[in-house]
Amino acid sequence: MTSAIIDEGALASQERLAAQWLHSDNGVIYLSLGNSLDDTLRNWWKDVLLTADGIIEPEICLVTADDTRSQLTIEQVNRDYVSGSQSGQYTSPRYSYEYDSTGEPYNFKRQNTGNITLAQSAYTHSSYFGGSAEAGWKNVAFHELGHALGLEHPHDHEDGDGDANLTTNDTVMSYEQEIDTDGNPQFTALDQQAITLIHGAESGNISQNGDDGTLLINQHTLPILNEWKSPTLSAEFAGGNIVQEPVAGKTLKQMRLTRSDGYLGESAKVNLQWDFGKANWYYNDGYQDWFHDITFDGSSFVEFPPGVSSVDIDLWVIANKKAEKDETIKVSLLPARSPDYFLQAPTEAIRLTITENEAEQSHPNDQSHPVLIDITVNGQIAAMQFDELINPGTIKASRFKVRIDGKKVKTSDAIVESNSTRAILTFATAVESDSDVQVSYRDPKKDQSSGVLEDLFGNDVGTFRNIAAVIV
Repeated sequence: MTSAIIDEGALASQERLAAQWLHSDNGVIYLSLGNSLDDTLRNWWKDVLLTADGIIEPEICLVTADDTRSQLTIEQVNRDYVSGSQSGQYTSPRYSYEYDSTGEPYNFKRQNTGNITLAQSAYTHSSYFGGSAEAGWKNVAFHELGHALGLEHPHDHEDGDGDANLTTNDTVMSYEQEIDTDGNPQFTALDQQAITLIHGAESGNISQNGDDGTLLINQHTLPILNEWKSPTLSAEFAGGNIVQEPVAGKTLKQMRLTRSDGYLGESAKVNLQWDFGKANWYYNDGYQDWFHDITFDGSSFVEFPPGVSSVDIDLWVIANKKAEKDETIKVSLLPARSPDYFLQAPTEAIRLTITENEAEQSHPNDQSHPVLIDITVNGQIAAMQFDELINPGTIKASRFKVRIDGKKVKTSDAIVESNSTRAILTFATAVESDSDVQVSYRDPKKDQSSGVLEDLFGNDVGTFRNIAAVIV
């Protein structure tokens, strides 16, 4: 699969590599950080370069732009795009070559230095990293550095080995953008395999040919925080999703939205779509208690401030003398932008049922959705454990997406046995003990009673993506 992202010329010969791309000069790659970079961007570039230094064998050494050893100069422009709609651009050095008697090129010679330039739109890639401008910018930087190291876009089919199915979660070289599943903007596992094929893998031996004062490993340390994963959104009504109408006055019922398991340093907005059914609602001021059932501030969205993990929406249940059946309120959580800020979010409406004050409180879990606890894998069998009994039957295998070490693997069977809290998947191939297994499940948008994961009350298991399994 690495061939899909390696420019074939980068593997043709060391002579050609040295002419067109970054290369080992007696164990060292010499680079220059241009004057257009402020202190923040210089540090971010050092993070990017030092990460690459730890993957490939040559050391990276920073020199001035006028140093004859410099192979590449890095710059930043104060405009939206470098050219066209490009957030970044790698420009290869000019080089010359000749043809031998068979028509094959040879005698490659570099004539000047290469260049990487990033523009202001690089920051907009933050939308794939929990809103982090730093992570979005660095992701573009890794993409352009990949070009400088000899990588190409997987959708480039000129050398006959492209793979248009690869996304940005497979390689930073892809243009098929997805919300980043691990929040790390750096080279993926596939990228790392590719650049080590070209430049060799880091052995731990430090070259003595570079000036020790400018070797990057001697002047910079990677920050501890290097992941900006988009968080998961969840929502629930405090105390359960059933509330009894008060005999007098009003009762507070709070819906809490929580973002977790990700980077929370930026603000985040969630749109709210309310369906009050037969319940009559009004704003908190000016309501009529003989007519209205519920009041709130009328918000059509909610926003998480930077660093805040939970926000509450206050609903007030009003006492009135009307004899009514149970009333159900639904609120759907909708993306406020595209792509969605959240890696995972509820796909079904959150429900609140209001019962008459004479009625007995129903069991609070009757309308709760099953929660996935863990996934374990043994050989070809995966067991998904839930927190309650799952409706028995056969589940459509096509609803599952399984990746083993990054490769898609077919699910041949998916069943739930009677009186069980587990769903059993059968893979088309056995899993090795050191493999990385990730399982995704897609719940249909319309409610269905067959071929889906649901509890005994018909509450669906929500869509989940890229849940890591434990090998046993």
